[in-house]
Amino acid sequence: MCKEPVEEKDDWILCRTCSKRYPVRDNIPIMLVDESEDIPAETG
Repeated sequence: MCKEPVEEKDDWILCRTCSKRYPVRDNIPIMLVDESEDIPAETG
């Protein structure tokens, strides 16, 4: 969403800048804003 660097953790791609995470399904990152979720606090 913000075009900043991201990181991979478990089955998610995390964007710390906009506090969103995107799922990885069958080794394919789904980088659609509609598929994103807020990063839970415990994910750190």
